[in-house]
Amino acid sequence: MNKHLATIASLKPFYQKKIDVYLSPPIHYRMRCEFSYKNNSYVMFDKNNDYILMDKFNIASELIYNIQPKLLKLINENQIISKNLFQVNFRSNNDGDILVTLIYRKPINDDLCKSIDKLS
Repeated sequence: MNKHLATIASLKPFYQKKIDVYLSPPIHYRMRCEFSYKNNSYVMFDKNNDYILMDKFNIASELIYNIQPKLLKLINENQIISKNLFQVNFRSNNDGDILVTLIYRKPINDDLCKSIDKLS
């Protein structure tokens, strides 16, 4: 028995009406994603705190999924931007807007601000 049928069966004693189940799409449903940045790659950590390189993250919205490799290439081509980069956060919406936040370990300086302005 699959998960949603098991859930419906467990609710049967409490609710007798028909329950409709709407499944999420299998890919491109995540509108926000957060990645650490390590070894010139986006990474996530598993339950043992080991990092996993995230070359592709197909559960991310198509907008995030498409911009990730392009942004990573630009970050890695610029030592000023990549140095001390700690985390990259992505937020997108259904209107086609995206917000990317670069988080650094150390305070940012004017050179970094200028480089990021050129990047955007």
